[in-house]
This record gives sequence, C-alpha cells and structure tokens, in this order.
Amino acid sequence: DDSAKQRLFSCFSGSSGNFCNHQCCRQGPGEKASVATAGPFEVPSPWDSHAWYKAVGEAMAIGQQHLHPVRGNQTCMSLALELGIDLVPKVWMEWRSHDLWADWDRTFPHLCNNAFLMTAERYMQVVAHPGIDPRTDEVTMNRVLQEGEAPMCFLGKSFGIHPAWGTFGQDYKNEMEDFALNAIANHLRRTMVHTRAESGAAPARESWEAR
Repeated sequence: DDSAKQRLFSCFSGSSGNFCNHQCCRQGPGEKASVATAGPFEVPSPWDSHAWYKAVGEAMAIGQQHLHPVRGNQTCMSLALELGIDLVPKVWMEWRSHDLWADWDRTFPHLCNNAFLMTAERYMQVVAHPGIDPRTDEVTMNRVLQEGEAPMCFLGKSFGIHPAWGTFGQDYKNEMEDFALNAIANHLRRTMVHTRAESGAAPARESWEAR
C-alpha cells in the first residue's frame, strides 16, 4: 500500500550517495572524499527511481550500474523484505494478467538477475562474448543488450521475493533467504490446510516444514 511504499522510499532517500564497494557509506570527520569507491550520487528526496538510475547509469561502467540503496543499506534491505513478506498472503496465489513492458529508452540501465528468458541464439552471444565475465553471466548479459541496443522487457504487476544480496556477508544473506523461504512455505501450508478443510478432505498425515 501507499504507506508501506512511503516507508521504503523514505529509507532510500535517507541513504548515503557514497558507496564503499557495494555498501552505502558516509564520509566521517577528517576522512578524505576518496573513502568512497563510487559516488557521491545525489539521492533524490522524495525518492525518484528514474533520477537515481539516470545518475548511476551515466557515471558507472557496465557491471556497476546496479548500485542502489536497497542493496547497499542494510536497513533498507531488511525493510524491503519485511514489506514483501507482508504481501505474500495477499498476492502470492492471486491470478492476474500481466502487461509486457519494453524499456527501449533503457530507463533502468542494469538488469540484476541470473535468470533470463531469451532465445538460445541470443544466449550464445553472451557465453561466446570475448569480454565475458567469468564470475557471472549477468554483467555480460547487460553488455550484450547495450551493444545490440536491445530493450529490457518486464512483466507489469508481477510479484517476487528477492530476500537479500551478499553485500553484508553470506551469513546475513542465508539468514534472510531462510526467513523468506519459511514465511512463504508456511503461507502455502496454511492455504493447503484451509483448502482441504473447505473441500471436506481429511488433513494430510505428514507435517511439512521448510528446510
């Protein structure tokens, strides 16, 4: 809802425009400006995602255009997950139609994902690219899209949970992922019990617990 969105956007706007590696950081007393490895970027207030990504997209090379308070500020990262989990009972099982949005103007300069829907021929361009990043196909995928001037396409009104990035360590990331998995699994379990009760079916004998 609007109040939840405002809480999250206020967190974004209150973040630093400096990034030390991928973490938002602030220049302390007596520290040189070079303490930041990226930025400072002007943080829009009120939050404006288009203005933010325009600044980052123009300043950063491919592979670093994904800088954002939601991955650099631990408070914002936790809040985003909390608000997303709150929506699970309302929208996870809801059937809806989706519009396909083609971002020809590259409003969002970087696609942060390791799952791509494309033709095999297009993906071969990625894995055969002379500048392929050996760690992940994400960076090279974005490079191929930009070199070919191809749009990024998104499903409108889609819903998904991205629990955390590894910005604050793998232990924290694992903790957030376990939290999200258990929350979703528990919701599905309750939904199944409710559905079986309404249909008059006997309760399942086995207990189901997310591992």
